[in-house]
Amino acid sequence: MKSASYFFLLFFLTHNIVWAQSTTKDTYSGKIIFDITYQDAKLDKKNMDNMPTESIVYFKDNLMKMEMSLPMGKTTLISDHSTGKGTMLMDMMGNKFSVKMDKSDLEKEKKSKENTKVTIPGETKLIAGYNCKKAIVTFHTPEGDKTMDTWFTNELKIKNSFSSQIEGIDGFLMEFYTTQNGMSMKMKARSLEFTSIDNSEFVIPEGYTPFDMDALKKMQGVK
Repeated sequence: MKSASYFFLLFFLTHNIVWAQSTTKDTYSGKIIFDITYQDAKLDKKNMDNMPTESIVYFKDNLMKMEMSLPMGKTTLISDHSTGKGTMLMDMMGNKFSVKMDKSDLEKEKKSKENTKVTIPGETKLIAGYNCKKAIVTFHTPEGDKTMDTWFTNELKIKNSFSSQIEGIDGFLMEFYTTQNGMSMKMKARSLEFTSIDNSEFVIPEGYTPFDMDALKKMQGVK
């Protein structure tokens, strides 16, 4: 698997998590750690060992920074919910690329979730110390209906990103699945800590070569 392929898997994974947004006028900041596991992954041991096993999300009001480390480098997403803009940074084996996103990217992602049905069966469980409800999401696709189990909580004052909000789920997703190019991944919150986060965490660093998303996808044969 090419390093840029990892980039796109992580791009779509992070794109579905959260632009942490405060619902109060006070500063609201903290850190969430997600465990990442892979469902029915058809990868050999070498490629599987190169996949990330956790993600760290820092949030402060409308700002979010998400980091994933791999043996070959690190991928970071820094975004601002208030403007609908973000930058994905890939630092792999000494090669540094940056890709910018805007609201049009989010609109495409949001539109892909419009044809869904949500069922709340009444099951609950604790995730990272928070009471969560189960939601079964059914996606209607040309290949037929597909279902996904998710767990969400109403006990937090942060929201999922605009692109990942699903009508019928009125809380923050603490456990969910995402699939890209046949790779299914599960993210589950391990811990959540409310703490002061410095604004410097959300500054785009220098030294990254700008890249166009469509050009990079075409070059790597990613759909």
